[in-house]
Amino acid sequence: MPTPRIALAGFMLESNGHSPVATKAEFEALGYFGGNALAEDLAKANPRNSATMTGFVEGMNGGRDWTTVPIVSAYGGASGPVDQTFFEEIVEKLATGLKAAMPLDGVLISLHGAATATGDFDPDATVLRTVRDIVGPDVPVLATLDLHANVSQAMVDLADVMSSYLTNPHVDMRERGIECAAIMRAMLGGMRPKSAFVKLPLIPPSVTQNTKSGPYADIIKYGQSKLDHEILNVSICSGFSLGDTPKNGMSITVAARTSAERARAVAIDIAKTCWADRQRYVPKMTSIEDATAMAVAAGKDPKKPSLLFADVADNPGGGGRGNTAWILEAFHKAGAEGVLLGIFNDPALAEEAHAKGKGAIFAARFNRDETDQFSKQFAAEATVEAIHNGNVVGRRGVVEGRQDRKSTRLNSSHRCIS
Repeated sequence: MPTPRIALAGFMLESNGHSPVATKAEFEALGYFGGNALAEDLAKANPRNSATMTGFVEGMNGGRDWTTVPIVSAYGGASGPVDQTFFEEIVEKLATGLKAAMPLDGVLISLHGAATATGDFDPDATVLRTVRDIVGPDVPVLATLDLHANVSQAMVDLADVMSSYLTNPHVDMRERGIECAAIMRAMLGGMRPKSAFVKLPLIPPSVTQNTKSGPYADIIKYGQSKLDHEILNVSICSGFSLGDTPKNGMSITVAARTSAERARAVAIDIAKTCWADRQRYVPKMTSIEDATAMAVAAGKDPKKPSLLFADVADNPGGGGRGNTAWILEAFHKAGAEGVLLGIFNDPALAEEAHAKGKGAIFAARFNRDETDQFSKQFAAEATVEAIHNGNVVGRRGVVEGRQDRKSTRLNSSHRCIS
């Protein structure tokens, strides 16, 4: 048999509709590769591309010979809607690369699934449509998705199978790539899976989406219990509310080996189970006053356990800017001890700290250049404890194996701010 030629491509962006537009420069800083550059990156010990793509390569390498055909990969992490002109550049590179690579026996696309563009509310479907229009209806097209994908019917119709992460925080991207490799091998052998899709009028709050325990953990486990000789994949995507798109909402996608009816029945059963459990997704939040009192008490008594607080409305992993100062100001004003703040995104403050150097004591002005009401200013005396200019490689979750950018650590009295 001829060696199968499998194309690899990626478009990873989670778009927060309230954040600034995601630019080409952002993608280039995080990972924007094509052709040979993509192949070289995939061969590195710490690739800058999605772990699902490297997992797919690992899985395919476990079988008979195949030919990798790298096309293009654009990684934008979490940001705002992608600039439409730049997105069209990505699509053009994808189309040009695919046409030049034909004939192909399969395509693997690493998607996030919650992207929007300034002129296209469903760019993930646009990417899949571009692929399908070129390779035709019979070539296997598989996609990996983030657990927070906002899945559309068009995405389901254009891909043969879409496999989403099962964990939050995300630690199973490699496994999803390996899973897609197994499905690709089966499709190369003649299998033609059938998919079903149900969209729920429900967007679970981010603080109720942990997959170790709670309602989302339970529904993920229930979905996986449906896997058998006929059901290939069950993907339950919570959605991403901040995407501000018509395709928002929780989605259940089921792929079966042969039976569309079985896939549909399983998808509906999971959707009904999830809907019946919807009240469990109502979050129970802690007020900043209570959080401050808890932090002060923990700092005064070393026997008390350490506590973790988060401004969940300003999550950088979800496209937030990572610079709200409400918790910082409250804890500082109350004199909370032994507090570590991380992260705080303030380029102007970081630049000043680098210029002053390690050991410098100065008046740190947080958000000095900000005008947004949610990026309030805050000032305190600080000491530059350390400065770091080297590369940082992530160890866990979605940043595992990825290079990150430089950071600065400041010390405000006995409080450490990173």
